[in-house]
Amino acid sequence: MLAWIRLSVCFMLLAVMVPGIIFSGSTVGTVSRAGTPTLVPSATFGAIAQVITPENANRLRELTRVGKGQPYSVDWSSDGQLIAVGAGFGVWLYATQDLSGSPRFLDTGIKVLRVRFTPDSSMLITGGLKAQIWDVKTGNLRASLGAGGGDISFSADGTIVAFGGLGTNLVSLKTLKPLSALPCGGILSPDATIVACADGGVTRLFDVRTGQQKNVLGNTAANQVLFNPTGTLLAVIGGNVRLWNMKTLQWAIQLEGAERAAFSRDGSQIVTAGGDKTIKTWEVGARKGCQATCGKAKGAKLTLSHKKAARALASLRAPSLLQRAPDSL
Repeated sequence: MLAWIRLSVCFMLLAVMVPGIIFSGSTVGTVSRAGTPTLVPSATFGAIAQVITPENANRLRELTRVGKGQPYSVDWSSDGQLIAVGAGFGVWLYATQDLSGSPRFLDTGIKVLRVRFTPDSSMLITGGLKAQIWDVKTGNLRASLGAGGGDISFSADGTIVAFGGLGTNLVSLKTLKPLSALPCGGILSPDATIVACADGGVTRLFDVRTGQQKNVLGNTAANQVLFNPTGTLLAVIGGNVRLWNMKTLQWAIQLEGAERAAFSRDGSQIVTAGGDKTIKTWEVGARKGCQATCGKAKGAKLTLSHKKAARALASLRAPSLLQRAPDSL
């Protein structure tokens, strides 16, 4: 005990006498009393390192990173080859044919709240503080287009992408140049003629050509809107799902207990996720849905592993592909 006390006193005296000494793992550096950093060998990284000071702190760079980050959004490529997971600092690309291998990483530099493959799977669209367009094959950034944290939608022919947010910005996927902007954040109809957006207690429809509001649907609070693949139906989601006939502008059915929803790519099913902690699939002829439980949730987040969350959330985009997905994902 006495020896331990003597050792502690020695360290305290050393700290008072030489205040510039810094211990960090196996790396030791000193700072002169004039504030000039001294270069010291770094046993941790095997190179010459500088002690961090107010003068050089603005030059810090990342050396290591552990973990894949919180997944926020998932999409499945139309060819079924890749699953993209938008995370806290980039996008992870999982090859469905080799799930045991390491995923590719796209370093976006920002949190990715939305991620979507283009219809031909050649480009990946990410949304967050910036809307970005990436080349899937090379991983190169093709365009950065400002804020785009809302929904991402495409025209049926894959030539136009719409970024939702505070407003809706339409961009040509041929030229990667902006086309037009609309005043509320929403999604583009497959024929690229209408933008639908949830705005408080109503759903507003805007004419893309004129930029003017065309119609207002009902008096239903909504947190999400989406078109079916043909654009003949609009789903308005907010505690339940109302399916609106886009020709008559009348709603056809209301599915209870849903906070989020998605149509399958072929339009034959709709998937809903609700506060009862289940994911349900619906098809024509099933009056109350199949009641299939595809994943458990805690609040609004699936309590699954990173890979299993990718598989379950991707099924919201393409439930028919879920049957062909390997169980290891």
